[in-house]
Amino acid sequence: MAGCLQADWRLFRTGAADVYAESAEGEARAALNRLEQVRFLVGTWSGVAEPQGRWPVRVVLFKPGKTQTLRPTPELELLDGVWSGAWPANQPLPREWLRGYARELWEANAKPMAGNYDAALIDLLSTLEAKATRIQLGAPPPEEARTNEWMLLHLLATTEEFQGRMRVLLSNLQQGAALDIALKNSYDKPPKEMMAMAEAHGKSGQFAAAEWVGAPLNPERDFRAREIEAGLVKLALAGVQKGEARRKAFLGLLNDGVKTPVTLEGAGLHAEAVEAGSESATAWLQAALAEKDAAKREKLLVRASELNPRWAGPHARIALDTQELGHKIGRMKKAVSLEPRHGDWWRQLAEWQYEGRLYRDAAASFLSAARWAATAGESARMQRRWKELEEARGALESAERKRIEDEKQAALEKLRLESLERIRAAEMKARGEMGGAEGTEKAVEWWEGPAADGKAEGMMERVECGKQLVVLHVKGGDGKLVKLGVADPGKVVFMGGGELTLACGVQKPARRVRVEYRTKADAKTGVAGEVAVIEFLQ
Repeated sequence: MAGCLQADWRLFRTGAADVYAESAEGEARAALNRLEQVRFLVGTWSGVAEPQGRWPVRVVLFKPGKTQTLRPTPELELLDGVWSGAWPANQPLPREWLRGYARELWEANAKPMAGNYDAALIDLLSTLEAKATRIQLGAPPPEEARTNEWMLLHLLATTEEFQGRMRVLLSNLQQGAALDIALKNSYDKPPKEMMAMAEAHGKSGQFAAAEWVGAPLNPERDFRAREIEAGLVKLALAGVQKGEARRKAFLGLLNDGVKTPVTLEGAGLHAEAVEAGSESATAWLQAALAEKDAAKREKLLVRASELNPRWAGPHARIALDTQELGHKIGRMKKAVSLEPRHGDWWRQLAEWQYEGRLYRDAAASFLSAARWAATAGESARMQRRWKELEEARGALESAERKRIEDEKQAALEKLRLESLERIRAAEMKARGEMGGAEGTEKAVEWWEGPAADGKAEGMMERVECGKQLVVLHVKGGDGKLVKLGVADPGKVVFMGGGELTLACGVQKPARRVRVEYRTKADAKTGVAGEVAVIEFLQ
């Protein structure tokens, strides 16, 4: 094996990053310790014991002058599904590297915070310096990054009195609490006093770093140098030296809503990787983008999502490709659950939810789109769209309530007319059984309802249901109780509003009624007459 090893290179590995170092073991341990201390603070402040990024990290530290083909990369870049970067071993890792590393860990493990607190916290983490377990935090970023949010977090992070409760504040903000409530829950001082202190801190311009206690790491003991095969070194070096076109393609693939087309050359390379059983999620997604058949393309995208379950890109691409509205909504909801800080995805989801008549969900998604919009103008447009949607939803719901009420009234009117028809049919039948001959009695004017000579108005307190007779208990305004019988409900006319039915037992609550009845007292049952018409009063 000795001949297969690359003598000048060593690999240092932790749970979140790989560092390839060229004759620079001390520098590699220092760099890895700094990255691990960033991860430790992200875990402390997010509440995640062992935070992991969505993508692995590969750092190459080269000796200037020895490896002429390598060039420094000012930022960590996401290439082929790996955050990659190359840097001279004799220089400390740049702040932009730490900012990118902190952003990847924070966004992958912490819930979004309102305002610019995510960005302010990441700026704060990018200043971290570390020597073993001792951390220095709080060197000022460029002036344009010194927002009100940054000034408050800097005050808390660099003031010994406030450091210990900072994680409580960040936890409250991640749970959606307003700033004043989060401050009140975290510190004994009134929120207005805390904000006044932060403002004074910002005006002072004195932004000194402060010491923190970091993770209990011993770089010499915990970061072991591993010998590495020459082939793996070449792979690592190639991974940080992509051409500019390939670099832009992958950045676009992951950051612009996965709409970036793939070149024919790239499609062929990734198709070969897929056929070989590649475990690269980005290779499968690139192969999917080159696939014209929709069903096959979705299978490739599903495989990409399985290889990296924390990657939202394949879900968003499936949502954009499919024609079925419910499938679109479901996949995009999954995408924004994995990457909620994506304004364009929230806007698209909101439009689909509105199309599917999910008005409340659409309104909430438009608010999220406004929160994560790329520009202030786009945010304002999303807020206007949300207000328009709320107004439209109110009008639609009002129209729906009116339609339901109109249908209900039409049904009640139909029921009333059917009751009258049954009464007329019964009277015609009775007249036919009498022979239909004209009697000696004088003809009387025809009335469409049952004949009645008595009236009772009051509260119907009870309906007593018997085998032969239903008895209504009606208490009038004078407190007197009148009992009225119903022998055949089909011969009774029901009128008025509300539910036109009789429920047996005590009426809860009692209903106000007007009853017309034919006087027919019955000493045995106690009824005063037989009910002809019941009108339910509002």
